[in-house]
Amino acid sequence: MNSVAIVMGVAGILTSFLAIGILPSFIGVIVALTGKKKDKKKKIGLVTSVIGLILSCLFIFLYGRALKTGGPLLPWMKTEPKQDLSAGIVADDSYDASADLSFANGSADLGTSVPDPLAYQKNRTNITGSSNLDFDEIETNVVLAAVNGDDTGLLRYCTVKTDKDLKGYIFSYYDKHFDTADEIHGIINTENNTITKIECVGEYVVVSVYPYKEGQENNVMSIFPGEPKEQYNVFLDNGDVQTGGE
Repeated sequence: MNSVAIVMGVAGILTSFLAIGILPSFIGVIVALTGKKKDKKKKIGLVTSVIGLILSCLFIFLYGRALKTGGPLLPWMKTEPKQDLSAGIVADDSYDASADLSFANGSADLGTSVPDPLAYQKNRTNITGSSNLDFDEIETNVVLAAVNGDDTGLLRYCTVKTDKDLKGYIFSYYDKHFDTADEIHGIINTENNTITKIECVGEYVVVSVYPYKEGQENNVMSIFPGEPKEQYNVFLDNGDVQTGGE
């Protein structure tokens, strides 16, 4: 039994830095005290068990204090101080929301210029209106037909009858009826005998209005005759209508 006390004592010392180290030390003390035979082994078992018990209690105390204070386990163990993110933050009731708005608009003074994402729109010239009406108001059942002699397959036309100015509907028409930007469409309006050509050029479509005579849509060479009587651009980002170019 005294040998068991020695083993428990040694185990308690070796595991004293763990919470479970207190268990073998406690068992070693009990075994040593209850052992009947008094010899050197009993004394060694009792001493080692008591040492293990003391060390285990000490480490439990140190762990608890370190967890509570956030400091090191032992005084000579240095740890990097945690950064206080709130340091230097002072409540200011004079917050000006317009400063954030000025930054969003690119006017904040940061020592360098801040790009304005809408600057390219603001720099547009000759903007005379907006193409913001729904083409379905004119025709919901648009039938596109191919043009004889067109080898590209990109030229198409449709026919409508309306007294409305198509200028306000071009943006919607492009969005609804163009499959690719490479296409060229003609809109025949039998109400005023015009054919409106729509062709995409980068960020806008060029709209050209020609006089129309029955049958001219039957051939690629005659569908858009001569010089247009009206021409303007419609931007594809917001429907701005530009007359006279940049």
